[in-house]
Amino acid sequence: MAPVSSITTIDDAIRMANEAVANKEARSIALCGNAAYVFAVVRGGDDAVWINQGNLGGAWVGWQRLPGLATSVAPTIATTPDGVLLFATRQDGRMFSNRIVL
Repeated sequence: MAPVSSITTIDDAIRMANEAVANKEARSIALCGNAAYVFAVVRGGDDAVWINQGNLGGAWVGWQRLPGLATSVAPTIATTPDGVLLFATRQDGRMFSNRIVL
């Protein structure tokens, strides 16, 4: 996945996401924010689901592959009052969800 870079605005997060898609490192990407955090989830070129988190004014944590999770459609992410929810459709058609609490 794309190198980790600094995030100062949501535009930086969008630029990073667009670069990952343009470089064919990601087939689809979803972004969301919660307070000072930005989350990105992608379907990688390997069909694996990858996630990255960053703080506005700080750096990205780095791309982490979700073990054992592959998809043929775009994953999505949504904010909650205390974190985010991640959703993806497994290749066998079953739904995967994960709640990340900040």
